[in-house]
Amino acid sequence: MIIKKTLPVLLTSAAMLLSASPSSLHVTNLVTKVEAATVSVPYVKPEVIQEQWAVGDYVDSVGNVVKDAVKNVGFQTSKAESGTLVLEIRRNQYCEPCWEKIRTSTNGTPRILLYAEPYQLDGRDDYAEKVTDTVNTAIDYMNRDSKEDYYLRVSFYIKKPDSDHTYWLGMAGSNDPKSYYFKAYFYPGVNLVPLSKAERDQYFKGQSINGGSSNNSGSNNNSSSSNNSNKTNTNNSNKTNTNSSNKKYIGRLVIKSNNVVLYNSKGKVYRKLRKNEDVHVYAIKGNRYLVGGGYYVLKNKDTAFYLGTIYSKKGDMIIYNSKGKPYKKLKAKQTVKVYAVKNNRYEVGGGYYVLSGSNIVFQR
Repeated sequence: MIIKKTLPVLLTSAAMLLSASPSSLHVTNLVTKVEAATVSVPYVKPEVIQEQWAVGDYVDSVGNVVKDAVKNVGFQTSKAESGTLVLEIRRNQYCEPCWEKIRTSTNGTPRILLYAEPYQLDGRDDYAEKVTDTVNTAIDYMNRDSKEDYYLRVSFYIKKPDSDHTYWLGMAGSNDPKSYYFKAYFYPGVNLVPLSKAERDQYFKGQSINGGSSNNSGSNNNSSSSNNSNKTNTNNSNKTNTNSSNKKYIGRLVIKSNNVVLYNSKGKVYRKLRKNEDVHVYAIKGNRYLVGGGYYVLKNKDTAFYLGTIYSKKGDMIIYNSKGKPYKKLKAKQTVKVYAVKNNRYEVGGGYYVLSGSNIVFQR
């Protein structure tokens, strides 16, 4: 019996095989006009970060384990505090045609995120807890006209620092120490994502940004325009918007296709979401999922709301069918989505459920 065909909603999909890593899917940016943002960022001296590698087991969706099969690169700050982690990523032995495609493409941005735990180790995958999302990430294409000198400069704003203040990279090639050369810097207490590429250039030279307009014209050639057009600046946020920095999200969206649209607070198309993209939901009003900063996604057949995920911290987790019969066992740390909680049961879709217990951990 092939589990994924009989019960696709139950199992958290593994986005990568043993030698793969998060895909570098591109997103067509639908923004035709980027609004200027006024920002003021005092210069702070950065902390230089040395990368570290974690090694762990690979667990596929049906519980097969391959020991020590997965690696992942991470970056630890000196203490748990908010701020901007900046990575300079240069190609080492990563796929040259793939790197060239990122350098020359003009219709999207590569998928690069930070995770709270090492990516895909012990069964963690795309649904593992993320530290950053696309709204809090800015990607600058440095020396883009030079094939030899080109590199990516990625700025991640960490709003809620992890308890162990270690952040793990998820991108194509991040599971192989030979893929890239890294330089990493952490700027505590400041958010550099809303700045334009030119302002970030200025800031990294040691200059404060004192107000002014972030001119993002032509940003498709220099940085991720969807990131640079971030309108969730805490100094200028619309009071009627959902403020994601001060409000706990209530669940997440499953994005089932590449045709789901993200709208801004004025009802204008902001961009299209990617299939399987992780989207936090802070409130549900009518036919809208409010996803922070005034942005929203309409309910439709290509979206599904879920509360979070569960896993067993020790021992197997048993999934029961609608008749109360054991259907399947999942190994410890394997996650499954939860769509509702009723009568001490975690409803995981299709009438299947998991009983609550001291070994079962729920996380949003």
